[in-house]
Amino acid sequence: MHARILGQMRSFLAFAVAAAIGMQAAGAQPRSAANPCVDEANRNPRLMPMDEAPSRPEFLAYRDRLQAAVAQRDVDEVVEAADPGIRLGFDGSGGRDELRRLLAARPELWDELREVLALGGSFPSPTSFAAPHVYANWPEQFDSFECAAVTGTHVRVRSRPALDAPIVATVSYSIVRVIEPAQGKLWVPIELADGRTGYMWHAYVRSPADYRALFNRRDGRWLMTGFVAGD
Repeated sequence: MHARILGQMRSFLAFAVAAAIGMQAAGAQPRSAANPCVDEANRNPRLMPMDEAPSRPEFLAYRDRLQAAVAQRDVDEVVEAADPGIRLGFDGSGGRDELRRLLAARPELWDELREVLALGGSFPSPTSFAAPHVYANWPEQFDSFECAAVTGTHVRVRSRPALDAPIVATVSYSIVRVIEPAQGKLWVPIELADGRTGYMWHAYVRSPADYRALFNRRDGRWLMTGFVAGD
């Protein structure tokens, strides 16, 4: 009886030790191993800024005029620069009249359009342009809702959502994991590729699912054919 109890205790202790070793091995894995915004071939993924607009002077001149109109909040000029059937949502909404209505009803869209135009983009084809570069050049292996791009250099990640909080890290153009959507918040909780977490000022964090604009050359002129967000 005593021998049997001792045998059971030894078996239990052996199981406990094995489990502890297994937990230690699992705990030794870097947090970035579970980070969906890390590429195994590149442990510190980044998305560098790109703007191909200057390579086509005709489009660049068109975009310059559109940016000036947005800066002045000139509704007529922006509407004129849009395609008559411009796409404004995934519910089938669109058209110049709807664009005019949205710009009047939602003033924040002026800032969104300004930011989209300022962040460059690329030409998927000779007659089309996509902006910003975060959308146009987003690495397909990263989820467009869980991950986001840092759009500046030496951007500070802080331990708390406050300007006087200690700095956790300073990053440039990194791809980071968004722990939870900002949704109007000034600070975005993020996870870096090495597993460290913190808060970043919202203006420097951009998802490829945020607002983007599409442009096409039709009948000899460039027009904005889409201005949408989401998926």
